[in-house]
Amino acid sequence: YSLVNMNLDGSLGDVTLKNQPVPYGDKAFGRITAVRHANNKDIWVITRLYNDDRYISYQVTESGINPNPVLSPTGRYIPISNIFEGYIKISGDSRHLICINDDVNKNERCLFNSSTGTIEFLFEFENGGRPVGAEMSSDGTYLYISPDVSSQKLRQFDLSKMDKTSFQESVVEIGDGT
Repeated sequence: YSLVNMNLDGSLGDVTLKNQPVPYGDKAFGRITAVRHANNKDIWVITRLYNDDRYISYQVTESGINPNPVLSPTGRYIPISNIFEGYIKISGDSRHLICINDDVNKNERCLFNSSTGTIEFLFEFENGGRPVGAEMSSDGTYLYISPDVSSQKLRQFDLSKMDKTSFQESVVEIGDGT
C-alpha cells in the first residue's frame, strides 16, 4: 500500500509512503472489496487468500492499515491454479459476503461482521454457469448473478435463506438472457 497526503502539492496530493507490504499480501488474488467498519469511520479491506483456506480483513483507520489483519478460515483450500475470474461482494447492510469464483462454479456464501472484520463461511453454492457479474440489492435481500451464456438468464437468490438447500432452491431466473 501507499499513503497519499491530499494536503500536499497545492491540494493535489503527494505520496508520503510508498509500496509498503501487508501481511499475507502475497496470497491475495484478484478478489478485493471494501466496506465501512461498524464505527462508521474506519474501513475494512477484504480479500480471499489463494493457496490457502482463509479470507483476510485489513482495518484501515486514519492512522493507516492495522498491522494485525483478521484471518477467517473457510475450510475450503483454493489453489491459485483454479482461479481465473471472480468477485467479492458485500451487501448494503454489510452483513452478507459472497465470493463468486470461476472455480468449477463453486461460489462461497458467508456472513460478515463489520465490527470485528470476521467472516463466517456458511456454504458453497452453484450458479449453474460461469458468472460474469454479481451484485446484491441495496437492502441485502437478494443476490443477482449474470451468466456468460446467452441461453441462461439473470439469476436471483434470496439472501434470507441461510442454509444451502433453501438458498439454492430460492433461485429465480429473470430477464431474457444475459
